[in-house]
Amino acid sequence: MTINIRPYQETDFDALQEMITETWYAGNYKLDPDATNTFSALDTNLRLHDSSFGLTAEEDGKVLGVFFGNIKNQEKTLKENIQIDFEDVSTFAIDDNPVKRDVLTQLTNEIHANRYLDEHHGSQPDAVIELFILSPAARGKGIGGKLWENGLQVFADHDVKDYVLHTDSDCDYSFYDHKGLTPDKSYSYSTDPKYKYFLYAGEIK
Repeated sequence: MTINIRPYQETDFDALQEMITETWYAGNYKLDPDATNTFSALDTNLRLHDSSFGLTAEEDGKVLGVFFGNIKNQEKTLKENIQIDFEDVSTFAIDDNPVKRDVLTQLTNEIHANRYLDEHHGSQPDAVIELFILSPAARGKGIGGKLWENGLQVFADHDVKDYVLHTDSDCDYSFYDHKGLTPDKSYSYSTDPKYKYFLYAGEIK
């Protein structure tokens, strides 16, 4: 087993989209793969759009994890890897397809919840972890820890002192507790109070 951490590259997109689909859209995918893939591709590209750097963890050439960071005042260089034209919204048109409506609701709820959490955090961090995601095949192998430490090292190299990340009930957010990050008060919608959105804050020491 050879674990390698390297810069994100364009050819990682399909593996990244698959991880995003597995994590947040698995139920929708079973109902309508094509509609779900349309929106998980949008989700993936939005995360590229907002990131100034990316790291990929691979084991024997297979992509198993990704870390995207956005450092304040740094150019968002991962925009170069976007694979859709945001001006062409026709592929995201909403019709009577219930899966499309459900996935769009998930996306918009996440955006609004994260915006609320940011507004109530009280300070502007030096950096944001835009995405930290692992394939199920990576768990229990130490890959996540290694990818995490490499991402924080990039922050340290750019004199980042503090950072935040957003996560939710679909993720194993106990990882961030274990790493010593501090959560703000969670946010939920009244329509689904059990599903929680979180903002975690950390420091580079």
